[in-house]
Amino acid sequence: MMKQIQEQTALNPLHSHWRLADDRNVLYLSPTGETDAEKTVELSPEQAGRIREITAITSSLLITLLIEKQVTAVHLVGRKINNREWAGSLATWPDTPAVSPTQAQELSFAEQIVSEANSVIAILDSRGKICRFNRLCEEYTGLKERDVIGQSVFKLFMSRREAVASRHYIENFFRNGNAYEIERWIKTRKGQRLFLFRNKFVHNGSGKNEIFL
Repeated sequence: MMKQIQEQTALNPLHSHWRLADDRNVLYLSPTGETDAEKTVELSPEQAGRIREITAITSSLLITLLIEKQVTAVHLVGRKINNREWAGSLATWPDTPAVSPTQAQELSFAEQIVSEANSVIAILDSRGKICRFNRLCEEYTGLKERDVIGQSVFKLFMSRREAVASRHYIENFFRNGNAYEIERWIKTRKGQRLFLFRNKFVHNGSGKNEIFL
């Protein structure tokens, strides 16, 4: 009982989001998942390396952290969010009732994509930053998902004219929420090709109010 109380004190339940950069072995914890970290935890090189092995597909990881001189087991659920950072949510182990729903919801984000894996699929945020880039995207462009995460789809794959038009459509899409189809000329490994895009929203199941195109 005393150990449980100590674990709950060491890791405030409000610190439900984590973030790790590629240049420091420090885990940033915060209530919102933004950059305003309220707590930092030093990681060993091995722990940081395990987290950095996570790809853009949402994954889960159990690690033991030293928080305020207390050993605390935490369950991390997250993914690579750009070419320099990893982020997600966390819960203390053995708080299974909190961990299981969180893990199931976040992994559903990856499952939505896997279920359509025979299509060319790119997941974008409202600014046109790439969040997912599936296998067929890699084959057409010659670029790996790990190298394009967090980069602008407009700069990588569109001419200036196509990028301006696409930005306009994406802004309207996020504002109005109506699914639509549109043709776009995209730069591929074999030159410009015309693609028909069927755009719709994908919801992130992390509990944060996030939607993706």
